[in-house]
Amino acid sequence: MVNALTPFEKDIQEQPDALRRLRENFDASELNAFASKDWDRIIITGMGSSYCAGFPTWRALVSKGSRTWAMDTSELLDTPELLQGKSLVIATSQSGESGEIVRLLEMKRDRKISFDGLIGITDSQSSTLARESDVFLPLFSGAEATVSTKSYLNSLAVHQWVAAAFTGIENQVVLGNLDATVGEVISVLKEVEVDDFCRSSLEVHKPRVVMIGRYDDAATSIYSGLVTKEAAKIPAEGFVGGQFRHGPFELAGPNLTAIFYESGNGESTNVYQNLIDDLISTGSQVLIVGGNSVEGAQHISIKSSSALARLSGGAVVAQLLALGLGKANDVTPGEFIYGSKVTTLI
Repeated sequence: MVNALTPFEKDIQEQPDALRRLRENFDASELNAFASKDWDRIIITGMGSSYCAGFPTWRALVSKGSRTWAMDTSELLDTPELLQGKSLVIATSQSGESGEIVRLLEMKRDRKISFDGLIGITDSQSSTLARESDVFLPLFSGAEATVSTKSYLNSLAVHQWVAAAFTGIENQVVLGNLDATVGEVISVLKEVEVDDFCRSSLEVHKPRVVMIGRYDDAATSIYSGLVTKEAAKIPAEGFVGGQFRHGPFELAGPNLTAIFYESGNGESTNVYQNLIDDLISTGSQVLIVGGNSVEGAQHISIKSSSALARLSGGAVVAQLLALGLGKANDVTPGEFIYGSKVTTLI
């Protein structure tokens, strides 16, 4: 007898259709007109995985000389002084009702803070974020039963449109990247098997799991840590760049599983070679997602001509790992125990 898919698994499997829906319906004309304005500064914000989805956009805009900040909305609420001059806020929230986003907009209405423009990225047209945005960019991801899956990939894709609008990339390039992304997601869903790896990660005494990524893959490492905690109910933490060397390396040893994400051309794997070798020498289990294979580490290949496709493929692997770790931990993956789908409380 075949076991029925959990709601989390169904959401994972529906991602190619959600991306196709976005490709068929997205209209970039209003965004392009707004991006052509002269902004003193741009702040990219959100909470949880919605915040992670903005990392590649932040890096793309900074690389073009734009005065751009990436800051989660709770930090932005604590640092309202950042909103100076002709400021543009690009806010992402799957529900459009995240507590911090709603509070930010309340403060703007009450004139406690001020910014001149708001691009809102959300799936809900009736949400607070959508209603109060100067430019509303719908995700077309559809309802999700549990933790972020469809909404995360579609947020990455919408952010590619945002980055393109601000850096002068043609719309046809974005459409081509989306086509490649759909293909890569389908490939990962068909070909990647992680259950054995997940079981071996939790067979040790007091298992520890970390995720590491640099450049755009900082988004995937943080997202992977978040979705693993939510879906699998195990301690897991994402690290950016060289953070893991500075203190957390003391977690190394046979009880540690380290997952490296790379959506680039192998550059990160080369940078991390010494760290990977050192982890393997301690008995840690190492998995590299994308990039190049390394002796002693397990490897999952992510191949595509599109950076968005490789980044999205890595995110789907992160979901599959969270699913597999949840099963190995004997919980229903993605089922909320204490939290809820939409976090409205601050």
